[in-house]
Amino acid sequence: MLDFVAHLYLLAALVVLNWPVYQAYAIMLFKNKDGLYDAIYYWRLPDIISLFRGDWWEDQWAEFKLFLFAAMCVIAVAAEYT
Repeated sequence: MLDFVAHLYLLAALVVLNWPVYQAYAIMLFKNKDGLYDAIYYWRLPDIISLFRGDWWEDQWAEFKLFLFAAMCVIAVAAEYT
């Protein structure tokens, strides 16, 4: 049980210490905060609404970038954790 707690602290430390890495990924994918906010907006917006508005491709691209950002952050922590 104590090994799990020690590894849990290591995992939490890696998540916190990788903050500059997350920022670099965000700048690389979204260019600025507005790009990130737009991606979150499109993620929350139902696809059918963006289809009727004519923003379907922008919606899909923004959601893909958001997924890629989350995956890159998880992979960075997992690679350091192992």
